[in-house]
Amino acid sequence: MSVQIYFFFFKQTKIKPQIHIFIPFLAGWATKSSSSVGQALFSTYLCKSTLHPAPLMPHPLVSIILTVHNRADRVAESLRSLLAQTYRPLEIIVVDNASSDDSKKMCQATVQHWQTEHPDSELSIQLLDEMQRGASAARNCGLRAAHGQWVAFFDDDDTMSPDFAAEMLRAAHKKPNARWVVARTRMVFGDGRERVRDGWPSPTLTDHILGCLISTQSFMTQRDLLLHIGGWDAALPCWNDYEVGVRLLLNEAPPAWCQGVFHRIYQHADSITGEALADKLPKIVQTLNSISRTLNTHAAPHAAHVALAYRCAIVCGQLQCTAAPELAQQLHAATTPLRAPLSPLQRGLACAFRWLSAQGIRGVWRAARWCLPND
Repeated sequence: MSVQIYFFFFKQTKIKPQIHIFIPFLAGWATKSSSSVGQALFSTYLCKSTLHPAPLMPHPLVSIILTVHNRADRVAESLRSLLAQTYRPLEIIVVDNASSDDSKKMCQATVQHWQTEHPDSELSIQLLDEMQRGASAARNCGLRAAHGQWVAFFDDDDTMSPDFAAEMLRAAHKKPNARWVVARTRMVFGDGRERVRDGWPSPTLTDHILGCLISTQSFMTQRDLLLHIGGWDAALPCWNDYEVGVRLLLNEAPPAWCQGVFHRIYQHADSITGEALADKLPKIVQTLNSISRTLNTHAAPHAAHVALAYRCAIVCGQLQCTAAPELAQQLHAATTPLRAPLSPLQRGLACAFRWLSAQGIRGVWRAARWCLPND
């Protein structure tokens, strides 16, 4: 594999031959799922928010926001997993997003039954409606209505373990002045396979841009921080959590890290995250270009712009791997104009990352991360 990459690089790029001595090492790195060297790349802070951290109460109110759209067959299970949280005081906010089935009735019945069987003065529940379609619009509705100092978000077809809120807050308290915290999630596929998503302790901006390390269910944040950055971008049709993670990291220090895995995220044809990569290409382009503009607006470090170029190259490779080379070219052409210019070496590395992804190799983003400086 290393020899193949070497000659690919030599033929496809105009980089001086001396530079190619690094390519075999790069290929070896990319085939690994983790690296002890890579684990040392997240020690520094990015630009900090101008907001002063709110003082933490001993037991702050936590609000968990569940957005629902046409999920009558699964929403009761998801809602029960939220109601079963051991942490108190707790607020559950259910936002029905213009459902046309019995989702809202299922939520009302589930809440009524739970309150009858488990009366609890430290558990409050709100049932809201948001007619503007889109998960981000529904999340913003819940965010505005939340009373908690801390907020978390959840989807209507997934489940969380009872200790999620308690463990996330415990991890946040261990890091001085931490205003948000992240953990990993477990993906459950239609064929029964399960996989824990990549995690990276206290990810920086560059880490997240390359590895998509912050997902909807994986983070908990202080409410005023999320409001300060503008909440969720309701104009974006997909990868909203990827984009909101970028804005959080541009405005705040890297998050605290929680070691646990608390969620089961179910992948199926009609789930938010289950749509095939090729089917949502125009939506992906819109999000990637929005992130590029955000990096420019915030005068982000050049490494962040290079990381985004590498991320685009990796996605292009993933499209090629799924037998969609013409879509890979469309993505490359649609995202190139807004990206920062790359050096010859960086262009060569982007080609290598795209090629590695096209071979179906996992963890290519870790190789790309090693090629960039610390934030």
